[in-house]
Amino acid sequence: MIQILRAFQLEILYSKDEIMEAYLNLVPYGRNIEGVAAASLAYFGQRPDQLTLPVALTLSVIPQSPAKRGKLDAEAMQKAPHFVSSSGG
Repeated sequence: MIQILRAFQLEILYSKDEIMEAYLNLVPYGRNIEGVAAASLAYFGQRPDQLTLPVALTLSVIPQSPAKRGKLDAEAMQKAPHFVSSSGG
């Protein structure tokens, strides 16, 4: 119940864009990595604006369980049979 009230309080004080920005800047990615920008550099060696869609989607699921994923290797991901290239193939 407290979490629901806190959520309403946050929505009154901040816009949805501000809430999302704060979340993306603070979300834990494991190994003392916080925020999308830090995770993008740590896991893929690229700034968030340089990521392809498949890599960005991979980055979006890491906060669900960062300890189970270990260090991601972008080259190994591209070789994986389930990898979807940014060219749509």
